Amino acid sequence: MTVMPDALLACFREAAREGFERRVIDLLRRRFVDAEGVSDVNLRPVVQEQIARAESYRLICEGDVASYVATAWVMGRNFDRGFPAAARVLRNLALRPRDKRVWLERWTVRMLATLEQKE
Repeated sequence: MTVMPDALLACFREAAREGFERRVIDLLRRRFVDAEGVSDVNLRPVVQEQIARAESYRLICEGDVASYVATAWVMGRNFDRGFPAAARVLRNLALRPRDKRVWLERWTVRMLATLEQKE
């Protein structure tokens, strides 16, 4: 059995992380007009921060994390602290990550619809 050196594994992990960050940045730019003009230099730290926050809520699959980051883009970087319902769901250890993702997506749509009605 071949064993890879730890340094090589670390390189692979870093490359995978950077690739994921790139995919999330691309997603934001495709979905949100206000992200199109933001440079990588300014957008990457925001994405990294939100990925870390998603992971703190046990969201680790790419789709779950990307959904969290998109929600943060729409609802604000601190939505997970500023909206009690979101905070409750994200901190709920009994919920599976996928269930949190689905809840966030539906909640965001409802919140945006409510805001549009008030305008």
